[in-house]
Order: sequence, then C-alpha cells, then structure tokens
Amino acid sequence: MIPVASPEAEKEFDTRALTGRERDAVRSVLAGMTAEEAASEMGVSASTVGSFRQHAYQKLGISSARELKGRYAPDGQAEVDGAALTALLGHGLSNTQAEVLARIAAGRSTAQIAEELHLAAGSVSAARAAGYRLLGIHSRTELARLLEEGAGASTDRKAPWAALMCAAVALAVVAVFALAAMPQRPATLDTLLGTIPNVVGMDPQAAWEALVDEGFLPVVRQARSVENPGTVAEISIDELSSSYQAAPCDPSGVVHDELAGASWKAEAILGVSGMRQVPPQLVLNHSEREVRELLDDAGFSNVEAAYRGDVDAHANRVILTQPASGAWALPDELVTITVTSDVTVPSVAGMTPVDASSKLYLAGLTPNPHVTEWEYGNEGTPVAIGTDPPCGETVRVGDEVKIVFDRPLG
Repeated sequence: MIPVASPEAEKEFDTRALTGRERDAVRSVLAGMTAEEAASEMGVSASTVGSFRQHAYQKLGISSARELKGRYAPDGQAEVDGAALTALLGHGLSNTQAEVLARIAAGRSTAQIAEELHLAAGSVSAARAAGYRLLGIHSRTELARLLEEGAGASTDRKAPWAALMCAAVALAVVAVFALAAMPQRPATLDTLLGTIPNVVGMDPQAAWEALVDEGFLPVVRQARSVENPGTVAEISIDELSSSYQAAPCDPSGVVHDELAGASWKAEAILGVSGMRQVPPQLVLNHSEREVRELLDDAGFSNVEAAYRGDVDAHANRVILTQPASGAWALPDELVTITVTSDVTVPSVAGMTPVDASSKLYLAGLTPNPHVTEWEYGNEGTPVAIGTDPPCGETVRVGDEVKIVFDRPLG
C-alpha cells in the first residue's frame, strides 16, 4: 500500500489536478519507495511509474525527486545534501553561494533560504545568480542535473591525486594569463548626462542601490541579451521628466516612499538578463485562480499556494506574494502566494464615496453603496464616518459592508 502524503501536499495535488496514478507515483517517492516497489503496488511496470512521476513533476512545477522531497517531505524540508555542498565548493563557489545553491537543489524557496542562512532575500538572489554564472547554468533544473551527473561521475572514476594536482596547477596558470589578458571594465561610464557606475554584470538589487546612491533613478527592463541570467546585461541613460514625483520600486518589489519626490540626475535604464517581473497587480483584489493565470502569462509556472484559515475555493483573495508583486525574478524561481477567505474590514473614515467604495472592493468585500463616480455639489462631498460591520472586524471575502456617511448621498 502506498501511504498518502501530508495534508498540504494532498491539497496541492488537488490544485494541480494530478490524476490518481500520478498521485500514487509521487506519494511513493515521498514514502521512500523505489519505482519497482511502487510498480508492484500500482500494478504497472517500473518504467510506467517513472512516466507518471515525470508527468506529476511537470504539473507541480518541479524537476526531480530531490525538489519533491524538499517541498513536501513530512518535516517540511529535505536535508541539505552534504555531497552537493562539497561539490559546489569544489567548483569554486564561495561558502554563501554553495550554501544557497545546495538549498535550491533541495527545493527550498528564496524566503526559506533567507531565513535559514539569516540573509536578505536580495542577498540570496545575488548568491544564486553568481553561483549559476560560475557553474555556467541558468536554472534549478540544470543545477539538479549537474549535481546528479557529478555524483555519478564521482562513483565511476577516481582520478589519481597527482594527476588532479597537476590539472589544478595548469588551470591556475591558464586563469592567471587569461585574467591578465582580459580587458578591465571601467568602474564608471561617462555619458552626456553625467558619470554613472558601471553596473553591468551585477545583481539587479545591488546595481539599483549603487545607482540610487549616485543620484540616478533606476528603471528595470528586460534585456535583449540572455547571457548570465539574473544579472544586469546592459544600461542606458535618459533624461528624466521634471514632473516625476512617484516613489520608486526596487528589483525586489519594495516601494521606497522615502525617495518620493527626490531630485534625480537622470533615468538609468537597467536591462536584466533572463528575468521577468512578477505582475505588480497581483494583490489587487484577485483570486487564487486569477493570480495563477497572471503569473502564467508573465512566464512563472513554479507557483505554490499557502492557505491561511478555512479557504473557500470559490471566494478567496491573494493577500501576499513572495517574491513580492513588482519584483524581478528568474522564471524558474518558486513564487509563493498566500490565499485567504478571511479579511479584515479596513478603515474608510474620512474618505469620499468613490474612495471608500474602492478601498472595500480592493479588500475583497462588497461595498454598499458601491459608488464608482461622484459629481461634486455646492454643499460639498459626503465623507464616510464608519462601516457596518465596523473597521477591524474579520469577515469573509465577498461579504457586504455598509458604508455610513456624514450626510445623505442623494
């Protein structure tokens, strides 16, 4: 008998529409069963079990048993493979880069890795991008393949110690000459609009911060180049509109209100390689189904839902995403969405009919009255003084909330 998986895993299998055979195939992986053992229980061949597993992996947005266990193992996390960590260090990665990539291979999300290693999410992304660049890969799938091939090679052959030492010395000599011959990129670039930091090749977040420090407003766009995914591939400068007063958003999706109305020298357009933007509108009154569609349209297929409370499949709202709405990320990066059917009535005190209605609507509620336009009269515009249910009360998505105004709307 193949045991069922955790409730969270089974819920995700429902969401991703896995067939009965596909579920048994991945359940057997989580139970530690071989394909042959699962085949005996399922009444099919081992190769057919393998096919069911691959189909399930595609639907779940993962590429290997390692990722499956990392996401759905009973303790919530697969152990970081020590051999993978050693192999990554052997490829010349720093300790942080190796620790991050080993956890990516184990199926961890950016948020989980940041919490485990006590790093900022931007630092995790930077370490991932640098590690991928050093390994010559572009995705979690390629990372898993490289580690699996390396593990196979290490068991098939062992090079003599002396030969390894000679090879290492030779590579070091070649590297020294290559670096000496390589043209050095200037630290700054001279443009008609001023001298700016040369941030090509940097992590987008670090590049954004470097430009802001020098008084340039960074604007992130997709680059034409697809080399070195996760880094800045190109930069250009443009004149800034004198009317620009908005608070800028950085590549991690954080809006910097403290920079609203700042005096900028010019606009620095950053072209990032291989990255796409998590749609900024994700948390504006969208259901789980709608958010999944928006993410799919934007090129993100590796999506995981975290459910908060008793979620109604037909009346829910996404209240949080990781990476955040507006953030730039690699397409294979895991996007976690928090879904709930329990929302808090927001305060609308002092708002006009249109603004009060809009705020309730964006919270997933049904405003009564729902005012979408208002003609200002001589006696002034009514303002909201409260709601029923009152501000702060927990209600269900779609519930009607009455708005109380200081004067009749008629």
